[in-house]
Order: sequence, then structure tokens, then C-alpha cells
Amino acid sequence: VVVDRAIDDKQYSRQLIFMRNMKAVQSELYYHYSGGKKKKRVYEMNRLSFDIHRVMADSLLFCHPLSQSPSILILGLGGGCLPSFLQFYYPKATITAVDIDEEVIRIAKEYFRLNPSIQTVNADALTFIKEQEGKSTYDYIFVDIDSKDPKSSSSFPPMSFLTVYK
Repeated sequence: VVVDRAIDDKQYSRQLIFMRNMKAVQSELYYHYSGGKKKKRVYEMNRLSFDIHRVMADSLLFCHPLSQSPSILILGLGGGCLPSFLQFYYPKATITAVDIDEEVIRIAKEYFRLNPSIQTVNADALTFIKEQEGKSTYDYIFVDIDSKDPKSSSSFPPMSFLTVYK
């Protein structure tokens, strides 16, 4: 479900909420309106809503890209807020986002204004990683996949992402 909500009289957000856990917001993109009579919706790709995404982005402060065009792989897409944020600050980056759900990719493009320069791959992330072995290298890999367990108030990666791969 995609929901638009007013934060206050000047600030709004668009949220992606999965039906299996209506308490868990999957993605959130801020926007505001500008202009006179014919107001235009302005999406704020330079802002991140979730602490986990801010931590991921902050990691680039400690491990700054060696070039203006880093290669970034993001496992898990949701609304695409993290790849859009990274594209905003690193416009020359090559960004690939992998998501197992084709509908999520469509929603990111249609409702969350995912930049067309961000390559999306509809695949299981672990299978994708195994297939890339020896073929592709990435400067950064972000794992943005979680279980969104409806019985839990916390979010964590599925067990397959916590297992050592050999």
C-alpha cells in the first residue's frame, strides 16, 4: 500500500507499507509543494527517513569513495529511497538495486520516483551475489533486506543473510 500523509501544513511524506505488517513502514519519501496557484510536488531525494539508511549513508563518510563514480550494490529496494539518496549525492555513481519482488520495483519507479539511471534487478539477492562471483565487483554493498516480522517490534535480516557463505 502506498500512502501519502501530511506531517504538518508544509511537509508531507509518501510511505510504502506492506500488507503483511501494517505497523511497519517499508519506505518513506518526504516531499513539499512549491509554486503559486499551480503548486508542484517536490520530492526530497536528499533526505532519509530511517536511522538504518542514515547509518548506511554515513558509512561513506568513514570509507569515502575513491572516485566520483563508485559502483554501489544495494540488496533490497523497497521504495528506493536509499539508492535515490546515494544517486543524489553521487550522481556519477553506478547503482544497482536488487529486489526479489517485481511489484516492489514497479512501485519504486512509479510512486517513489526512482531515478531511471539506477539499474534494478528482479532476483533473489543471495542468488544474484552468487551469480556475480568472479564477474562483477562493487565498491560498496549495502544489505537493506529485513524480515519485517509482524510479531516483532524490531527488524532484522533473514537468517540466510546471517549465515556464512562458502
